[in-house]
Amino acid sequence: MTASDIDTGFFDSELSLGDLGDRIFLETRHRIQTGVYRPGQLIKLKNFAKSFQLSDQLAFQVTQALSDHGYLVDWQLESARIISWSDDEIVDFLTTLREMAEFMLSKVSERNDEDMLSMLRKAIDIDLSGELTADVCEAFQIRAWMYWHTILYSTEVRNFRKILLSAVPPVLRRRLIYSIGHAGMRSLQSYMKGLIKAIEQQDKKQISLLATHQWEKWVPAMVLQNSRYQSLANDGEINYNDSSLPEQPVFTPYGEPGTPMQVGFREPLNWKDFEAMVIK
Repeated sequence: MTASDIDTGFFDSELSLGDLGDRIFLETRHRIQTGVYRPGQLIKLKNFAKSFQLSDQLAFQVTQALSDHGYLVDWQLESARIISWSDDEIVDFLTTLREMAEFMLSKVSERNDEDMLSMLRKAIDIDLSGELTADVCEAFQIRAWMYWHTILYSTEVRNFRKILLSAVPPVLRRRLIYSIGHAGMRSLQSYMKGLIKAIEQQDKKQISLLATHQWEKWVPAMVLQNSRYQSLANDGEINYNDSSLPEQPVFTPYGEPGTPMQVGFREPLNWKDFEAMVIK
């Protein structure tokens, strides 16, 4: 398998929206993740377009892209709402993630493709031993994306990536990594390295054990973070005039060290895009 073999199968909304569209996508994504735009709040596309000096068409495209990655729900021609999850929904999402991950990993372990294993090693080749600054955390987000992107295409199941984007949207992965903290990120990297070894050895039992171990760590961290996020829930309209881009979620308790967040990048669609990115 080569990188070019796994470069197709994305939604049109994941293509670049141009400099302005991509910037507004990233800033809006950041405000949703940090709670500046609150769970359940309404975005009216006309007001969104006016506030950010977008054409109606570009406002439509930006919100569609956010919807396809799970940040918005109830997306229509005129409006959408910020994602809002109950604790039970978070657990259900993580259960689905675990089940799909085990399916994918079991399937790719049957092939034991050295090219794929090399790509997986390269994807998570990042030093997390030092200070986890905002740029390091964003680089890890992108690298984790490429790790699973590679596994997804290696399953060779038609349209599986599109199915997974809908079932376990990228907003969940980003929320997960920001919820587990610095120690959790280092543990996640070790987990992904352990999976590479288990795939190489075609050890399905070890794959299942690793997935179970991580799932047991993730659930309480995600439920706690979601409860804090949901404490901001509001069914009114977003404040279009709030242009803040905080490095920490506004729901982080005072004095608690959180995982720093930057506006970041749009997720690359393929290895060519990934290798062209300037990340750590």
